[in-house]
Amino acid sequence: MVALAIIATDESDEGGHEMPLIQVTIGRGRSPEQLTALGQAITDAVESSIGAKRESIRVVLTECEPEHWFVGGESLAELRASGRR
Repeated sequence: MVALAIIATDESDEGGHEMPLIQVTIGRGRSPEQLTALGQAITDAVESSIGAKRESIRVVLTECEPEHWFVGGESLAELRASGRR
């Protein structure tokens, strides 16, 4: 499970370019390598899609405990244990 929010900030770098902030909430359980790959892929996508300068792109990955993430009233931990996620 992944929740994604793209926030356009009103902050600008020295060149007057917007500094996009992308916030992702993801269920805990990925490896550090997977999280790094996700952060890099999001940065690449923002750079290529809106032309933002790479050094101005901010990505925040927040891991959520599966017991604290609910879908249809069931926790992600329960869904994973039952094989439905």
